Amino acid sequence: KVSIIMPVYNAEKYLGEAIESVLKQTYSDFELLLINDRSTDHSKEICMDYCKQDDRLVLLENNSEIHGPGATRNIGMDYATGVFIYFMDADDWIEKDLLRDTVTLAEKTGADIVPFGFVIEDNGKQIRKPLKPCGNFEYPDFKNIANEIVRGTWSECHELIRSNALQNVRHNNFRTCEDICFQVDLLCHVRKVCGIDKEYYHYRVVSN
Repeated sequence: KVSIIMPVYNAEKYLGEAIESVLKQTYSDFELLLINDRSTDHSKEICMDYCKQDDRLVLLENNSEIHGPGATRNIGMDYATGVFIYFMDADDWIEKDLLRDTVTLAEKTGADIVPFGFVIEDNGKQIRKPLKPCGNFEYPDFKNIANEIVRGTWSECHELIRSNALQNVRHNNFRTCEDICFQVDLLCHVRKVCGIDKEYYHYRVVSN
């Protein structure tokens, strides 16, 4: 099973599309953890409506004193029950075969991380970002991967992660770039990476 972790903060304009892209997955054995980070719009109500329709969806609240995407994802990680973890943002969407293809490859190869490419969606303009480097990597042959993390082409939203690799990894409390620190920490607990040369994730550029 896959635990999909989605922090939610004032995403009412795009949240429905993000959730719908999860519900359309060809791989159905998942839980979608929606963690509301004190949204002031109608995001929480949207989450509640979807949770009533599908018991695979769970609404959680970040009622702690620490807010932001990293701290909110940590709540999802503590609650998750899946063999695999997938992080997704509430204003983006995913291709329908993302979970099926990544889980199949992870089970076949024993990879701790299955990364893939993504597409930047910028006001109707698409910029495709294929995975670099792609293929199999055994620890500690991660020098090229580290370079891509710093460049921002490797992100936690662009990979399936085996939950065992995350036992000692959590996000820091930065409001931005928290995913870069997370990725570097994660690589210290990973033995094998197997990438897919396909773009499954759609990253929406939102001005605010």
